[in-house]
Amino acid sequence: MSLLAGCMSSSQDSMPELHDSHQRGVGTSDQASQVEEAISIGGHDLTLNALGNLVLESLARYWGSSYKVGAEGGLVIPEWPALGSLTVEAPLDVALNDNLIHICMNRIGPPNCDYLMNTVQPSIRLPLKGSISVSSSHVFDEAVITQIRDDLNMGVPRPDAGFLKLVLTQVGSGCDVTDGNTLVAGMAQFWNNVSLSPDKKTFSWNLTRANAAVFEDSCSQTQAPVNLTLRVALPLVSAGSRYLSSITLSNDPLVLRPDYALKRIILTNI
Repeated sequence: MSLLAGCMSSSQDSMPELHDSHQRGVGTSDQASQVEEAISIGGHDLTLNALGNLVLESLARYWGSSYKVGAEGGLVIPEWPALGSLTVEAPLDVALNDNLIHICMNRIGPPNCDYLMNTVQPSIRLPLKGSISVSSSHVFDEAVITQIRDDLNMGVPRPDAGFLKLVLTQVGSGCDVTDGNTLVAGMAQFWNNVSLSPDKKTFSWNLTRANAAVFEDSCSQTQAPVNLTLRVALPLVSAGSRYLSSITLSNDPLVLRPDYALKRIILTNI
């Protein structure tokens, strides 16, 4: 039987498939109870997905915390990835201090906006900027990040790249929405604006000003509330073992427990 499925990584070169951090596969109800108990001891609910293949079988009892898990008898499974500080610099309520994020496009003069995105037509562009660090011994996997970027630039689908979507409450003229009044931004632009710190312990993104994230070239919005969700995939590596975590930023009430809750966003571009 596999122990703690979905929690640890193998040292194989293949990138693990993204799983939900709250799903754990075990063989029997008694073993499942023991695993749940072990995970809850001395730790808190992680906001990351640390996953992979397992190396131990048929163990009767386990111990654990938020950062490490092992088996009685001294055998220790490698450390789980632990994410550190998450910083969001955009979008924020930076100008009006009214607990709203006002984003204006295609406007002339000094509008009452937190962000003024100069465009030649009623497009939808949103500023995104932030960073996330890792506090465990892991580092961000530069090789995988480069491969994701290269694949997306060549049009190769990467389900592990994350997603960026905007749900409209008003579908104006020219809005090319999918089901649920949703605009989806391409992730190539996001990954082309990702950088790592020299020690590879901090992952940053910067899509601001003229390089703001593009959702639609022509889509009329007037004082329209919108729901933004950004899910960022985070490839990690330690001692040859690869891991995949993620963070979610959102103001969508349908997104449960985002890692960062954005304030309400109001769009105007006409």
